[in-house]
Amino acid sequence: MSSDFISRDDAERDLLSAATFIGERIHTADGQAESMSAVVPLYLTRGDVDLAAELANTVDDPFTRDKLIVSVAQKCVEVNDNEYALQLVDAIEDDGMRLLALERIGMAKAASGDLELAREIASQMTQPDFVDASIAVAETENGSVEEAKAAVGAVEFPSARVQAFQQIAAKWIEQKRPEDVAAILEASLASADEIEHREEQVRAVCDTGNLFITAERRDLAVKTFQKAHDFAANVESAHKDFYLGSSALGLLQSGSNDLAEKALGEITDKTQIAATLLAFARHLSNVGKSDDALNDLEEAFEILEGQQEKETRDSRARNSIWTAIAVQFAGFGYADRGIEIAKKNIDDREAAKAIGEIAQILATTGDAKKACETARMQEEHYDQAETLLSVVDTLALKGETADIPSIIGEAETITNIVPQVSAKADLLIEITKRRKEFGDVATATATAEDAIAAILEIRDESRRVTSLASLSSAVADISTLSESAQNGLVRLIAAAEA
Repeated sequence: MSSDFISRDDAERDLLSAATFIGERIHTADGQAESMSAVVPLYLTRGDVDLAAELANTVDDPFTRDKLIVSVAQKCVEVNDNEYALQLVDAIEDDGMRLLALERIGMAKAASGDLELAREIASQMTQPDFVDASIAVAETENGSVEEAKAAVGAVEFPSARVQAFQQIAAKWIEQKRPEDVAAILEASLASADEIEHREEQVRAVCDTGNLFITAERRDLAVKTFQKAHDFAANVESAHKDFYLGSSALGLLQSGSNDLAEKALGEITDKTQIAATLLAFARHLSNVGKSDDALNDLEEAFEILEGQQEKETRDSRARNSIWTAIAVQFAGFGYADRGIEIAKKNIDDREAAKAIGEIAQILATTGDAKKACETARMQEEHYDQAETLLSVVDTLALKGETADIPSIIGEAETITNIVPQVSAKADLLIEITKRRKEFGDVATATATAEDAIAAILEIRDESRRVTSLASLSSAVADISTLSESAQNGLVRLIAAAEA
């Protein structure tokens, strides 16, 4: 692996360069891949595509290398450096990933109107269906139904045709062409009939049904989701209940409560029943049926709480839905009920996640004090500090900045007693970023120095690199740091050379 891209002089001036300098000199394949995965996206953010490509190419792990090269190629497409993007794609070793990259670039070029390049890319592919479909969309989005059907109909792969018809329909909905939308979505359904994979077929039909709802053709949406239900009933995998739930929700959103309840009654997995009732509750709340929404949410929790271990197919899914229900109670204005439910979750991480999200909801509704009290309910200090920072972000979005400095200060106080040094470093980095964002430069710099002190204690080299890279978005110029922090970084840089 080359280690010549970042000089020691550069490393001693710039934090991202320091992270890269250390990462280049890691000798384990996993550590090297993790390090470059951290720094390459940041160079892309800076617009340094050439260096990002060179660093990606140093990675020994072929999957990570190809993945990073794809990200660099996509950045090139964004800035219209098409020739370099295609050169990078040619360097991808894995055939499947190279074709996927070509497909993404071809679709992006078609969407941006560069049809000539899109066609050129399609000509290089063994399966250009999705690129051809994107070209057809671009050519006919302002045309007639007949022109759209003819162009998209020439695409061989049915899933690509379905997607193209849906994209045209979405544009025509914006253009207020209701009759044409209905016709093109009927064509989408006809193509969906040709999809051989049943689960993919159900997804395609549900997506079409959702577009009928958006187009305010609920009569056709009901028929479409009934079709999705019939397909879902014949799914022979463990995902059958999920697709029955999707069709049930679509039927409810289309206005057919009876058919929705019938589809719900066919679901056998209690976790999926609860998940579907949760989705029902959200829809009912959105349409102003608050009492019905709350009833469905309570029923969802009762089903989940009463579920026996022998009835549980996927405990992780069950615990995740439990979290979502707790959070939704808070979303409906019943935060205390949500917290009560969250604490009953047998998965401690899910319980912490739920309480954190409830705190954010409370901040959104203007109760910053209760939000902070909720954050303090979490057992782990890391979770408390992380949640307080999420409350800060929520308040900032609302423009309510008065309490932000004190909340950040509390988060930092808690962070200082977090025992895991890498977790402590992560929190200090996030605090640094927010203080800089809010203009508190001096305090941000002091916190950055504390973060560097924590990073110095991390033993894993690749973990040091990812932390330094993350901190670099808040601190680029190392000369702004204290002499002690600068000396610590110099020691890390020197150690990497040893």
